[in-house]
Amino acid sequence: MSEGKRFSENVNAILIGRGLPAIETDISKLGVSPYPAWTCSASSFAATIASMRTPTAWPPSFALVGLAGMFGLAGYSTMTDQEHGPSVATGQLKLACISSHLPANKIY
Repeated sequence: MSEGKRFSENVNAILIGRGLPAIETDISKLGVSPYPAWTCSASSFAATIASMRTPTAWPPSFALVGLAGMFGLAGYSTMTDQEHGPSVATGQLKLACISSHLPANKIY
């Protein structure tokens, strides 16, 4: 047994012991897993903390907090409702992609 497979089995045993779903090793089943949405949520929170270092980045950081919250809730809905939860996560990802290409608010 390889080290990577043994590690993933140990991690899955810990997650299942805590009442969370196991991490899928088959990539086609990641759509019904809450972990991709929770990863986006954690990275948005990390970007918020990094952006708070400069005062000029405060308005976008408030939007990142909202996106992180939406991704967290999308992961929760994926965990509780496997039929409609992935649609919520996909919708939030599309919203994040669209809002990242909008022009910043400018005062003229």
